Amino acid sequence: MVRYAIRELFDLMYKEGKPVLMNREYLIDDFNINLSDEEYKKLIEFIVVDSDGKWWMDSIRKRLTKSEAARENGKLGGRPKIVEKIDDKKDTELNQKPSEKTQQENLKNPPLEIEREIESKKEKEINTIDFASLLSFISKSTGRNFKTINETVKKKFKARLREGYSKDDIRSAVKNAVKNDYHIENKFQYLTPEFFSRAETIDKYSGISVHGKEKPDKSQKQVALGPWAV
Repeated sequence: MVRYAIRELFDLMYKEGKPVLMNREYLIDDFNINLSDEEYKKLIEFIVVDSDGKWWMDSIRKRLTKSEAARENGKLGGRPKIVEKIDDKKDTELNQKPSEKTQQENLKNPPLEIEREIESKKEKEINTIDFASLLSFISKSTGRNFKTINETVKKKFKARLREGYSKDDIRSAVKNAVKNDYHIENKFQYLTPEFFSRAETIDKYSGISVHGKEKPDKSQKQVALGPWAV
């Protein structure tokens, strides 16, 4: 989600060519991006907030400056002298805000490159789902004896994690669904692994919504990932 937010902001800032008015609420309303506290904190590491409260990215500023320089050089019939480049660099460094300099020092790689590393780590975590333990947990919780989770349903579970749901969200959905009067009356016949791989099921029974505006404080959520996380 952080990478998606950066891409949307990158496109918007590049299009506007200047800092944009943005905050957490605007991300939800304008882009349907609802970040957790941890994801929002990570996003802000890539953002420079100016005195007017507008958001900006140093990488965008560099690109626009480079593009403008290229246009001016074309008008003048060639590239500027090396001495002029050095002087421009010194002027830029002197005019930079402390927050911009700190951001440059802390980010050795471009934002999108860092996000690729984050996504890679996240993908590795998704691929560590212990489906045998998950199947056992659902079977014990519902009192049923499921034999397997097919490949289609496995892909759906992985898709939910990529969307921002956690393993503990799915675990909570299972625990809460078996307490529901409707499912108790129907002897849990609808509580299958496929049922719990649906986003709407997790939203309804875990008490959270990745796509909506209602999400509990992470400090109040159970930290444990459940018996099926490895």
